[in-house]
Amino acid sequence: MSAALLTTVEGRVKAMGASSMTIETARQVRLDRTCTLVLHTKATQTLRLRGHIASCRLGEVRTLPSGRTVSVYEAEIAVAADGEQPLGAVGKLHEPVTLEFSYEARIRNMSPYGALIETELPLLVGSSSTVSIRSSDAAVSVTFSVVFSRELADASGNRTYQLGVEFTGVDHAQREALTKLIFGALA
Repeated sequence: MSAALLTTVEGRVKAMGASSMTIETARQVRLDRTCTLVLHTKATQTLRLRGHIASCRLGEVRTLPSGRTVSVYEAEIAVAADGEQPLGAVGKLHEPVTLEFSYEARIRNMSPYGALIETELPLLVGSSSTVSIRSSDAAVSVTFSVVFSRELADASGNRTYQLGVEFTGVDHAQREALTKLIFGALA
């Protein structure tokens, strides 16, 4: 069964040009990764722009008032030119801006309450995300919490991650769709 893991990264605008934006974020993001840039304007408009990560580097290490240090990354997002208004003409923005990423995943085993997922996205135990699961019979998007995470490597050194997840906040309609996906796969 195929699936897509959906993750987000929030950041603060550092610079904005006609076709790119540099944001500060607490997470490092992979180069050339396709993403959706979600912007909220002061005029309460939400813009969703396709793009990719052109560069990501460590900007600085900051010390918080609590004494804890955090890494701050600077990611440059090149926005795809698809006939929309230039990025520089967007105007004033509400922060934070959001980057949305989608990672291919494979469902190895699933129940209405959780799943065993293989993906290239390394998620830590206790973290949460969203998975969109689809088959010819049904499709559903649900939030989950990672119960265990294990790195797998093949003979050529390619790495994937096996995640044991527990679905959280699932409503009745989502539970029915999950059940349909499970029993449709068994038919």
